[in-house]
Amino acid sequence: MWKVPHGVKLEQMKRPSLEKPIAALTGNDKKQERGIFKLPEKKVSSPLILSAVGQAGITDETDGRRLYDKLVLLKSGKTDTLAACCFDDDPYASSSEAVFAENRKKVLTGLGYAARACGAKKTAAIVGGSAGCGADGKVRVIRADPSRYPALAPAECELKRCGSYAVIGAQACAAVYDAVKNRKPQSETVVTVAGDGAPDWFNCRVKIGTPISEVLGALRGDYSAVVTGSSVKGKAAKDLSEPVRADTRLLLVLKKAKARSVFPCIGCGRCTAACTQGIVPWAVLKEMESGRADILRLPNVQRCIGCAACNVACPSCIDLCAAVQKAGRLKKSGDIYAGA
Repeated sequence: MWKVPHGVKLEQMKRPSLEKPIAALTGNDKKQERGIFKLPEKKVSSPLILSAVGQAGITDETDGRRLYDKLVLLKSGKTDTLAACCFDDDPYASSSEAVFAENRKKVLTGLGYAARACGAKKTAAIVGGSAGCGADGKVRVIRADPSRYPALAPAECELKRCGSYAVIGAQACAAVYDAVKNRKPQSETVVTVAGDGAPDWFNCRVKIGTPISEVLGALRGDYSAVVTGSSVKGKAAKDLSEPVRADTRLLLVLKKAKARSVFPCIGCGRCTAACTQGIVPWAVLKEMESGRADILRLPNVQRCIGCAACNVACPSCIDLCAAVQKAGRLKKSGDIYAGA
């Protein structure tokens, strides 16, 4: 079985292709689209927006969750700020002014609708580097450095100072706009095809459900493995007949996928330096492997954002992120002593 490549560098491999226009995948027009749904002709209110999001079947590409469920949960938690993740490595909200101008209205208006649905009083657009978002009015612009991993963490630190917050993707925002304004279900996503096995990197709009093999059909190159999702947290596609999902943003095509061997922790501390949330992953791992984990010895584990930066930094290739997240669940349960 192919294993996901190790390293942050691969996370940036797709960036050069973002200068190219987003094209429709050949043959997509032949696929059956879901029809337009109906909504009562009323003022755009929170219930109407939630109804539209639910009927449209929108998925938030940042975490793969149903946006309807996410907005309902955020509404019950009284979220202060809702932010759209519009990094310049997101094909749908590229830093290219021409590309973003095409989607600007959809992304920012959709963000406003989503904020209204969950009761958030403020909105923000998290953009990368010198991204030409140019958000207007009440939409706050927070700039981050997409060349660093995890790029979202510094922006989230700034959002925390403003109270409770949540982040959704640019594609999800655009889908909310289409659902509310045009009564259209989410039927497509933007996918970047990149990697050392793809000589010509490209972005394309793909109908959800299209087999991966069809997306790669026009690719000329020698490759032996395909990773779906982030190169840090993605998974190797075992079967290229697997369908493209709403949260499929990247197909990383590799000439050769190297298998990794896991070694014991050497206590080097690199994971601690890589963590943006003040967690000491190697110490958490040690406590969880003790067989009698004490939640009092698991400080800050509830802050884990699942970025897996600790995994990337670990020279022993240990899945430290999984250990920290397991510790977070244990701490949330309130069980002072529990077997690992």
